[in-house]
Amino acid sequence: YDDSDAYVGGGKETVIKREGAKFVVEGEWLFNLVGQVNFENYESLEFFQKVLKRSGVFDKLEESGCRDGDTVCIYDFEFDYIK
Repeated sequence: YDDSDAYVGGGKETVIKREGAKFVVEGEWLFNLVGQVNFENYESLEFFQKVLKRSGVFDKLEESGCRDGDTVCIYDFEFDYIK
């Protein structure tokens, strides 16, 4: 069992908006996920990145025009996008 599978699949709406120079990513499932991730722990952060990739968030960001170095905000977590 891979617990990241719990966050991937149908019914998980993801909304990406551009606000100035930032890409804002939202979705109820993401809100719940962010609340469970310890961003100061390497394994937890790695899990978060894996879920974003497997759920297609990174692909959707690129389709929306996000490129290396752009700022991405997912609720209280903000990072520079690097492919």
